[in-house]
Amino acid sequence: MKNLETYQLSVIYDRREMAESDDVSKESMKKFMPILNDYYPETLRAFYVLGANFFYRALWGIVSLFVSKRTEEKINLLS
Repeated sequence: MKNLETYQLSVIYDRREMAESDDVSKESMKKFMPILNDYYPETLRAFYVLGANFFYRALWGIVSLFVSKRTEEKINLLS
């Protein structure tokens, strides 16, 4: 059995069919990213956002200021 510390997580957030009103708030992202950064930095392999629009890219530009460079490199915004 593998040690649990060797497992990594890839997250795919598909928002291609979502309305603009369904976007995650800036406040929610500010709360979520430090938790991911502080408690699960080695668990996350990659985080993909499918259908990232202008709003999402702008929001990520702000949120990325609050995460480590290592975590920032794992986030992928795809059109």
